[in-house]
Amino acid sequence: MNTMRALSCVALLLTATPVLAQSMQVLSSGEEARRCSNAAQMASTIGGASRADLDDCNRALEIVVLRQRDRAATLVNRGILESALGEQDAAMASYDKALVVMPELPEPWVGRGNVLFLRGDAAGAITAYDRSLGMGITRRHVVLLNRGMAYEARGELARAEQDYRDALLIAPEWALATSRLERVLAKRKAAATPEPTATPKPHMRHAASMAR
Repeated sequence: MNTMRALSCVALLLTATPVLAQSMQVLSSGEEARRCSNAAQMASTIGGASRADLDDCNRALEIVVLRQRDRAATLVNRGILESALGEQDAAMASYDKALVVMPELPEPWVGRGNVLFLRGDAAGAITAYDRSLGMGITRRHVVLLNRGMAYEARGELARAEQDYRDALLIAPEWALATSRLERVLAKRKAAATPEPTATPKPHMRHAASMAR
């Protein structure tokens, strides 16, 4: 199963959940950091994480001498795993620490946006996604889809539709983006269709004429 198909199959089961942030490859020789990176990549692709995966990230950050970028990357990767485990506050803290180490990274902003979305702060999520897109995030289609979901949650259906269409321009075979687009088009169609006016029953019309 290729990466895009695997991502679609899992994410379709979780249509109210944003796609996890982009994992970051580490360049150092630390085995724990590499395992943390691999686990985060798996989590961001097909979902799921284990406590052992998270332990690798913590050990890498605590005992391995990491270069600046690798430390920031490991913090992002830890945040992805924490989010996959449902620990959103811890994930947000990891993303914030990554930005302290390297403020120019776009990946932590995707993670922050996801956490804010899950907290019900769609406006904050949109701002974070905008930041990551402006900083040149590589997997733009994922961020566009997540931002579209945030717009959809706010009822801004035209903007959501545009983001889903833009995501499909980058990844035309992405089933999740296709399903989200179909969903928002159905919503827009329903919103544009006026409800039929109920015809009064005969006895109601008679009562109304008597009242006059």
